[in-house]
Amino acid sequence: MEKYEVNAIVDQYHSGLEHTFLWVVESSAPHKLEEFCIELGVARWNDLKFVPERTFADVITDIRAIHGLED
Repeated sequence: MEKYEVNAIVDQYHSGLEHTFLWVVESSAPHKLEEFCIELGVARWNDLKFVPERTFADVITDIRAIHGLED
């Protein structure tokens, strides 16, 4: 994990019916997640999709800053 700057695997979910894994990962270098998955071996038989996420609170803070809105 350190090699690819993965700070934490926050949670892991699995749907047996859809053969789908969802991992919530905290990373300071998200572009390295693909290499991390390749080294783990999960990329060998699985499709990978990386979706950057932000908290709703962070979105609101950014919108307020962009539009000059007060708290």
